[in-house]
Amino acid sequence: MKPNTTNSEYDEYYPLWEIVEDVLEGEDEVHEEGTKYLPMLSGQTAQEYQSYVMRTPFYNATARTRDGLLGMIFRKAPTVTPTAGMEAILDDMTLDNTGIDELAERITSELLGVGRMGVLVEYPKPIEGVVTLADASANNLRPYVTTYEAEQIINWRLERINNLLQPIMIALKEEICIYKNEFESDELEQIRVLILRNGIYQQEVYRELQDKKGKKEWFLVETIVPMKAGQPLTMIPFICMNSKGIGMEINKPPMYDLATLNLSHYRTSADLEHGAHFTGLPTAVVTGYQAENKNETFSIGSANAWVFPDPSANAKYLEFTGQGLESLRQIKKDKEDNLAILGARMLAPEKKQSEAANTVRMRHSGDGAILSAISNAVSQGLNKALEIMADWEGAETPTISLNEDYLDQPLSAQDLQALVQAWQMGAISDETLFYNFKVGEIVEENVTFEDEQARIANQAPKLIA
Repeated sequence: MKPNTTNSEYDEYYPLWEIVEDVLEGEDEVHEEGTKYLPMLSGQTAQEYQSYVMRTPFYNATARTRDGLLGMIFRKAPTVTPTAGMEAILDDMTLDNTGIDELAERITSELLGVGRMGVLVEYPKPIEGVVTLADASANNLRPYVTTYEAEQIINWRLERINNLLQPIMIALKEEICIYKNEFESDELEQIRVLILRNGIYQQEVYRELQDKKGKKEWFLVETIVPMKAGQPLTMIPFICMNSKGIGMEINKPPMYDLATLNLSHYRTSADLEHGAHFTGLPTAVVTGYQAENKNETFSIGSANAWVFPDPSANAKYLEFTGQGLESLRQIKKDKEDNLAILGARMLAPEKKQSEAANTVRMRHSGDGAILSAISNAVSQGLNKALEIMADWEGAETPTISLNEDYLDQPLSAQDLQALVQAWQMGAISDETLFYNFKVGEIVEENVTFEDEQARIANQAPKLIA
């Protein structure tokens, strides 16, 4: 079997990921895909079709919704609990200056879109002469993670080990750059296979190269056996996250339904723009005149007069006056309303009347369920990666927890008054009052109870009239 063989589940979901990714990329990508998303009209020439495409805007409700949901999760920074010896790793998880917060946001964005992403925990190859912790730190020899998008995780195989279903093989597609000289380079595809052989974890790197006869074949070009404290690993340190948790299974992309409706809206917009273009401009018509030759033309303008020998000949403009485009406008509006229902609330008009907090929360409960599952998946996945990295470093495991308070609903004046009255009557403690102030966003997120008590003690006495 070739190393680039894909899993049947991958084959099933790849077209869905492709649609979501193209839509999230926006108008340029959708236009570039041409007839994939906007079929050519009957009888259109290539030039006419290109004009047809370029006249049609793509209103990207899908990307706006994804960004809005991402903002709801990261409106409060993740809670990170560092540990001694792991500070540098938390500041740069990938050896390219990507901290734990930024990495969490990148993964969350992918899960909101296509619903899948993986991270591989790696350790640089040992350097000869590096023997102490100080030497390792100076040479940046420490664990790091590499991220893989859904399209890169092409194959996997699971088996039950110690009564747990675990991956024993994962194939990852990579793009590498081969430099021919200081200025020129070639993009080359390779497959990195993570595999357990006789219970020992190793990586096998395959590239498609020409053999002696000039035929392209896949060759094993490198084998890597990662070591921890001089011993090989007995598990594959790869964590795959999806929209419902961690694991290799695939779920339907969260943005798929929205993306397909967005494309339907795009096609309706194309029909409307096309109709408006051809009916909106007056068309000159001549009747009762027989042209002397088929190439005869008439110029329109104040400097040109049309004189016909037959007095019954007539020249006039035809203008569109019917309501033929109204149905398209209504269909387009209906689809915009459906986009709003599916999650693109930025398309829907804001309610003028005030809403109770419970009403708002009920209206957002569907999104909350999706966001909660994705937040938990990212937290679980990154905590698992941190556990492996800390074990590699011989340190205690730091933790990360993503925000699960998605709605900006500060305490109302009535709630605030009721809380203070309950505190004054001794019904709740100082700590409970402070907790509610923090949840209600009266007090800053990073302020502790002790900090607030110190602030109160240090402030000037209040003058009460």
